[in-house]
Amino acid sequence: MQLVNTGLSHKVNRGHETKFWLDTWVEEKPLIDFIQDMGESHNMHVSVADMWDETSGWKWNNLPILPANIISRLHSMVLDTQLRMPDEVYWNQEPSGNFSITSAYNMIRGFNLQLQDNSWTIIWKLKVPNKVKILLWTMSHDKVFGNAERKRRGLTVDGNCLVCSGQEETTEHIFKTCTKATHVWNNIGGNVDTNTGGGVKNWVHANLLHKRNNNIDGDWGIIFATACWWIWRWRNAMTFGKEELDDRRKPCWIKEAVKETNTAFARQQMVSNFTNYTDHPLKWRMAQNYEWTLNVDGSCKSLINKAGIGGILRNKRGEWKGGFTANVSPNCATSVEVMAIARGIEWAWEKGVKELEVDASEVIKWMADYTSLRGPNRDIIDEIKHNWQRKFTRFEFKNIFQEQNFAADRLATIGTFQEANWIDHEDPPPGMDDIIADDMMGAARVRRVHLS
Repeated sequence: MQLVNTGLSHKVNRGHETKFWLDTWVEEKPLIDFIQDMGESHNMHVSVADMWDETSGWKWNNLPILPANIISRLHSMVLDTQLRMPDEVYWNQEPSGNFSITSAYNMIRGFNLQLQDNSWTIIWKLKVPNKVKILLWTMSHDKVFGNAERKRRGLTVDGNCLVCSGQEETTEHIFKTCTKATHVWNNIGGNVDTNTGGGVKNWVHANLLHKRNNNIDGDWGIIFATACWWIWRWRNAMTFGKEELDDRRKPCWIKEAVKETNTAFARQQMVSNFTNYTDHPLKWRMAQNYEWTLNVDGSCKSLINKAGIGGILRNKRGEWKGGFTANVSPNCATSVEVMAIARGIEWAWEKGVKELEVDASEVIKWMADYTSLRGPNRDIIDEIKHNWQRKFTRFEFKNIFQEQNFAADRLATIGTFQEANWIDHEDPPPGMDDIIADDMMGAARVRRVHLS
């Protein structure tokens, strides 16, 4: 039950139902976790409302030392303890705020759902057999069935490596530090740093994402994945008394395996191009019945814990009239896109925008039925529906594909990596002119659709 409770957050309205120290309501964990010494004089069970004074605000004199970011968040909050609306509990593992068995299962097993989805996306895009992808996923979650894991499950009494004396045969040891593994990496090239920190997950992702020079022709991600597969196969042969390939032959073996994999996928691609997919040319659509079009988008880079939003305002001819980029707190992709819509509408209010287009079908569905939402996203959608929409003479949401929203997508990426929290661009940032020109000329970008 304690594990599931970590997935619950409190949205504070009047503050009577939320415990100031023990509930999650400011950051992603309870405030008690940020305190080194509460002292005997502090009551851990006080409510948020108990720590608020209607005339002076937070009772700072009753608080122990808090981190600067927590203090900043508290300064930005205003509490009305007389509200009739009680505090709300929502499920923080889903952007809708509603509980799901899948997200609970992933959380209990120790997986961050958004990071897991991104991890699997990176692995899934590799052109390698599915068995290799599954191994990489298992490695990323430190669940490879080596001797250490077998001992933990009571399947063996010795959890050590058969080669390296006194070394526990963990996932990291099997693929990074065992002499059997380092011999492979040293001979196939790639300058693999087996001593990098951050665990196996970061090591796997770094090798899948980065290009490296190597002694085998081809994409390093495919070479790395193939080498991991054969390191594991040879490890099993050694552990269970089967014949293992001579170490001197292993680099050539991996090279041939990579060649076979590339040939097989090239052949498959040739067939797929003719049978399984159809290409749809899509282009940005100028507004027909509105003076302005605002395109917004969000970008969420979970692996580096960054997120950004961006928006572009154009007239009927597609000409740039303004844009914005912003660096925002990382969250799930849908929540970031909700934020992009809200911030974009507010920014465009003084600029006369009458039509909003966004490539976020989930958000548009929420606009139609926001009552099913819980937590912060519901507040944002409610603000858009009942406040901002009434301010505009005409206002319309349209669902468009990412290929039609290329300009906003690029601005969101810029916002992800910028230092400033918010930048209002009077002129297009570097790299945007060609994208805007393509949209004005009606240039199409291809969306490949699988024929079901």
